[in-house]
Formats: sequence, structure tokens, C-alpha cells
Amino acid sequence: MNLLVLACALAFLSTSYLGCQGTDLSEDSRNKTCIAGEKQVLLDLKKILIDQDKWLESWVGDYCCSWQGIGCDKDGHVTELDVGDCSSKGDSIIPFLVRNLTFLTTLTLSQNNFQGLIPKSIGDLKSLVTLELSFNNLSGPLPESFCRLSKLEKLDVGDNQLSGTIPKCIGQLSTLKWLDLFQNSWEGVLSEQQLVNLTSLTFLSISSKSKLVYHVSSEWIPPFQLQGFTIENMRVGPEFPPWLLTQEELLLLKMSNSSLVGTIPADWFGNLLSHAVHVDLSYNDISMARPSFISAPNNLSTLRLSNNRLSDEFPAYICNFSSLTALLLSDNNFTGELPRCLGNLTQLEELDVMDNHLSGHVPDVFGSLERLSYLNFYNNSFEGKLPLSFQNLTQLLIFDVGNNNFRDALPTWTSQQIPYLTYIGLRANHFYGTIPIQLCNFSSIQIINLARNHITGNIPQCFNNLTAMTTNETGIRYYFGDTLVGGKVLIDDVKGYELKYTSTLDFFYSINLSDNNISGEIPEELMDLRNLLNLNLAGNNLVGKIPARIGKIEQLEFLDLSRNKLSGPIPQSLSELKFLVRLNLSFNDLSGRIPTGNQLQTLDNLSSIYAGNNQLCGRPILKLCSGDAKPHEGHDYEKDNSDNDSDSDEHVWFYAGIGPGLLVGFLGFCSSLHYMKSWRHSYFNFVEMVLDKIAVFIALSWKKFYK
Repeated sequence: MNLLVLACALAFLSTSYLGCQGTDLSEDSRNKTCIAGEKQVLLDLKKILIDQDKWLESWVGDYCCSWQGIGCDKDGHVTELDVGDCSSKGDSIIPFLVRNLTFLTTLTLSQNNFQGLIPKSIGDLKSLVTLELSFNNLSGPLPESFCRLSKLEKLDVGDNQLSGTIPKCIGQLSTLKWLDLFQNSWEGVLSEQQLVNLTSLTFLSISSKSKLVYHVSSEWIPPFQLQGFTIENMRVGPEFPPWLLTQEELLLLKMSNSSLVGTIPADWFGNLLSHAVHVDLSYNDISMARPSFISAPNNLSTLRLSNNRLSDEFPAYICNFSSLTALLLSDNNFTGELPRCLGNLTQLEELDVMDNHLSGHVPDVFGSLERLSYLNFYNNSFEGKLPLSFQNLTQLLIFDVGNNNFRDALPTWTSQQIPYLTYIGLRANHFYGTIPIQLCNFSSIQIINLARNHITGNIPQCFNNLTAMTTNETGIRYYFGDTLVGGKVLIDDVKGYELKYTSTLDFFYSINLSDNNISGEIPEELMDLRNLLNLNLAGNNLVGKIPARIGKIEQLEFLDLSRNKLSGPIPQSLSELKFLVRLNLSFNDLSGRIPTGNQLQTLDNLSSIYAGNNQLCGRPILKLCSGDAKPHEGHDYEKDNSDNDSDSDEHVWFYAGIGPGLLVGFLGFCSSLHYMKSWRHSYFNFVEMVLDKIAVFIALSWKKFYK
């Protein structure tokens, strides 16, 4: 295996850099000054860079060839300029960079904040071999002057705001090995004309936020052998691209959301898995027979096949991929039980089989997966108890086994056993018992979903120890990095449907204990959870008052306390919740005046929010409270009556006008018959014809009746 290409492929999977770092310089470049004009270009560039890491502190003195990120040739010309991930003040790429540094072979400006157009004069850098402009805010088209860079081997303009068509002349760059056009707003057509002469190409990445159409002939045979291919959010299908079957050296294949339909050749897929590092065919509509062979050994690290039509039993051949770190198979039709051989995947960090038809008991082999941080079994038919070995998953952050048939006591894991647990989802099972006190000690937990089980007892008063919900510390992604790129979790059904979160998960804080048998009062300590966005305690046996400090949960967006036995008044502090978008207090024993407030008045279905509380009064239910003005005394009611009187008067005048109108119309018709002879003859002829037909009909009916 080509280790250099493998390293590049793995580097591509990362979306971040280590910092503003230049390339290491050879001894020949050190202790040497560069050309004066080129040195001034570097100093001008330094002025527009934000040197947060103090990386540019070396850019002083006469020996500019020894500055960090700068390389020179023997004559003192700058040939390498690497200021990737330095960040800028939002300026465009200044034309002087390409006007005076004509000896450049490497230009790296990635992950700054450069804006504006790419200057056409960049085509004057005839010696350029590597050009990296990714992760900026560059806009406009890709100038055709690129096509003059006959020595170019790497072109990376991914993750910008570039638009327009991809120049066809790019296909003339026969030296090009790496072409990254990912995440821009390309338009027009991508065809073999842009690729036809790229005989050296080993890496190709392209996607569009706009209307780029993929149109490559099914008979086309490419002149290259790719080791990395990424095409995403484009309509490539419905059929699998035949030319891709000729690529036998792929280490990275990503064709997510590419409208692929039908069956992928099983043997080609098996051969791919034998040598690939990263495979992502998620969010398509593909099916596939089980491969007849998979060569070993292999270095597969990531396999993403979510959201397809894959079926049959869980593919046990996956257990042979001992280097696998991410296995995402959600939203398919897999059946049967999980194989015990999954315990062989000791490098596994993500396992997602959400939304399948898997069943049976979960094997107790997961304790050996010590690196597992994301485990999602949601919406299958697993049964029995949770394996005790789950408590050995010391790196676990996200744990979701909701909507299955587990029948077990609530787990009593401790924060010492699973110190980073951030999401626990057990909803819609048969878990029983009281909420364990140990749950209060998970300082990192953001989401607790225990809804629709058989939980009894009280809500622990120690919930205010859930410090992630009380402080402003960074959320899930602080621990989890970007490894949840392909995974998803069910948060709640706070709007009546399931919300599946991925990238925004680190901003969500939720407690859902609804539809259980929880009793007692709502603890005052819950009001300390200032970061909560969702609090759902509906469908329990809670009693007592709604805590007066409910308004202290200042970020709250969804609050559901319906179908309990809560009593007393609704706290006025509820009106202080500025972000509230959904509220349900229905079917309790609440009493007194309904509080008012700007945010409360904007909610949908206002009357249903308070339904089933017969002792409530005031708007919006229009039941008067004690001391309120009578209907005939209050201004609003007078206005309502005035409106009703107005409506009644309009009806009276409408019906009063019908009679005279009909009379005038009838007299006008009779006058026309009297004075217009032709109308009179036509009218009486028509009447005579109708009467004749009626007489014939009656006669025939009479005869038929007495026959």
C-alpha cells in the first residue's frame, strides 16, 4: 500500500488543522536572505494576517528564507509560502502575491478568512506545483488562467463560495494528481471533458451547493486510477457509474447522497473493502448481495452505508475488519441478531444500527470495545436485559437504545465507570424502578430521555448536580470532536415528530421523563438547570404546584407538564421565558388567573395549552376571574357586542332587500313580454313544449302503472 497516499487520504477526512504552521525547511534555505521585493511582499502579507498563535514572530530580520513557512531556492527567490490556518482580517487574496512571487512552487493559504475573487494573474505562476486555497470565503468563478499552470500537481479550492462552471480546460493539466473542488456552488455540467486528459490524477473530490449536473457517459473509460474519490450531494445516479468499476486502487470512496438506485456489484464491493480505508455510500437507495469473498488483511477504518435498502442478516463479514473505527448501518432493513464476533472490533468508536429490524438479545461482548464512544440501537426489536458489560465502556458519550423491547431495571452506572456520558436514551422500552441517584453525578450529561417506560418514585432532587445543564461549558463536541459526522440521535418528539440531531447536538439540553408513573412534586432543584431547552414531564402522577422559579430556566423552548395532578396557580415567572415556543399545561388541576406576557401570547393553540383545568380563568380561555368586569361593563365585551350587533344589522338589511328585488325583477320580465312580441311568442311556445312533454310523461307513467 502506498503509505503516502494513505496518509493524505486520512488527512482529508479531518476538517481541521493543527494551527498556523509552515513547512519544515532544508538546511540550504536557512541563514539566507530573499530578494528584497519578495521580502516586502511577505511583510505586507504579515500585516493582513491575525497571528493568534504567535507563529509569525519569526518573520523578522534579514534572513527571510529562514522564516517559518518560507522556502527559497539557491538564488534567494521565494519558492514556498505556507501560511495555512493563520486567519486573516477578511481581505481578498491580494494580487501582489501573484505579481511578485513568480518563482513559487508551493502556495498554501488554506483555512484563513480570505474573501473575494481569485485573481486571473495567478496563471502567471508558471512554476506552481501545489496550490491550496481551501476553507476560505473565496467567491466568483475559477479563472481559466489556472489552465496555464502546466506543472500543477495539486489544486485544492474546496470549502469556499466559488460559483460558475468548472473550466473544461482543467482536463488539459496532465500533471494534476490532486483536484479538490468540494463544497462550492458550481453550476453547469461535470462531464468527462473536464477529466479526459488527467492521466496522473489520483484524488478527485467534488460537490456543489447549487445546480451542478453530473453527465458522464456510461461507456467512458477514465485514463487514471484514483486512490481517493469524493462526490457528494449531487445526482450521480440512478445507475452506479460504470467507470468507477475500473478503479481498483481506491483507498477512499465517498458517494453520499448521490441518488444511486439499484444493486451494486457485490464482488466489486468486496474487492473494495479488501483494500479501502474509508467507504461512504450513505443516503442513497442501493441494495447489494453479500460479497462472495473479501481478501484479508485489510485496513478499513470507516464504513458508512446508512439510509439505503440493504437487507438480510447483519453482515458478519464485517467482524473481519479489525481496524474498523466507525460502522454506520442505520436506516436499512437488516434482520436477525447481532453476532458475537463484533467483540473483535476492538478499535471501534462508533456503532450505529438505528432504524433496522434487528432482534434478540444484545451479546455481552461489548465490554471489550473500550474505545466505543457512540452506540445507537434505536428503533429495533432488541429484548431482554442490557448487558452488564456496557458499564465497561469507559469512553462512552452517546448511548441510545430507545424504542426496543428491553425489560430491565434502570442502569445504575456511575460517573467513575463512564465519566464522559453525555446522552442517555432509553425511551419506549420496559425499564422499571426509580431514577437512580447515580445519574446526578454525571457532570457532562446533556440529554436524558427516559420517556414511555414503567419508572416509579420521585424525580431526584440532586438533578441540579448536572453541571453541564447549569454552566456555560462547551457541550458534546468538546469531548466528541467531529466523529459524529455520520451518526445521528433521536432527541425528542417535542413538536409531535422525531427530531434527529447531528451537528447541532452540542447545543441541545433536554430532560424527558414523560409517560411513566413518576410521583411526588417537581423538585425546586430542577429550576437551576438554566441551559435546559426541553423539559417534558407529561403523563405522570406529579402533584403539588409548578415551582415559582420556573422562569429561571431561561433558555427553555419546550415545556410540557400536561396530564399530571398539578394544582395551584400558574407562576407569573412563566411569562419571563423569552424563547418558549411550545407549552402544554393541559389536564391538571391548576387554578387561578392565567399569566400574561409577550412570549405567552405568541404560542400556537393557546386554548389547548390550558385545556382540562376547570379552575383556570382569564384569557385566552375567556372565563372571567373574580373581580373582572362583566361582559356589558368591559370595553372588550362592549366591542364584541357592538361587532355582533353590526353583523345582525347587516343580515337584516340583506334579507329585507331580497323581497323588493324579486318583485322588481318579476315586473320587469312581465313588461318585456307585454311590449316585445317576439319574446312573448318564444316564451309561450317554450312553455307549451314543456307542458306537452310533462303530459306525455304522466300518460306513459299512468299506463305503465295500470298495465
